[in-house]
Amino acid sequence: MTTQLNNIDHIVVLMLENRSFDNMLGWLYDPQNAPPYDQVPRAQAFEGVSGRPLSNPIPAYAQGTSHGSVPVGKASSITSPNPDPGEEYYHVNTQLFGTVIPPDNRHPPYNRKPYNLPPLVPDPAPMNGFVADYVHSFAHYKHREPQYDEYRVIMDCFTPDMVPVISALAHQYAVCDHYHASVPSQTFCNRAFVHSATSNGFVVNAPFVNWLFT
Repeated sequence: MTTQLNNIDHIVVLMLENRSFDNMLGWLYDPQNAPPYDQVPRAQAFEGVSGRPLSNPIPAYAQGTSHGSVPVGKASSITSPNPDPGEEYYHVNTQLFGTVIPPDNRHPPYNRKPYNLPPLVPDPAPMNGFVADYVHSFAHYKHREPQYDEYRVIMDCFTPDMVPVISALAHQYAVCDHYHASVPSQTFCNRAFVHSATSNGFVVNAPFVNWLFT
């Protein structure tokens, strides 16, 4: 019996890194976009950021708390955000769960146990710590506390005209709007999962020698 799978000769896996779906393709379809990105094709479902009241709270110790929260926005530069957000396991825990445990993890080396993981892990994750973690990372890289306009960029996402190639691929072929990293962390542990369904317990890139003999 023939199936549609018989028409497929190759499956190409393109692995990108350190970018979320929302950041790259959240604004793929929005009424304010130029065609063909002003509406979802063929009335299909697409869960991006358009029309959704998404935001993150501002931590009490940050500047600009009078704003209350940072809403999702549209990036103004392809190099945004600068500096880069934290991508190691403990940074991503703060981003996912909005927790800094112990409080000293607001400052380097950030990796004190339990690595910002809450005692009871909520499911689904509230996704409410992107602003807080970026405030910490900005202060570390820039050696000063960020202003509101400097940390709010962490909630900005690219529009199709800013990422035309990946937007065209998503529009012409298919895109998954619910995909997740196997390990909420850096590159090597997730690449290991793609090839072998395990990272052998490692959750960060360093030390690199771990990956030579895994």
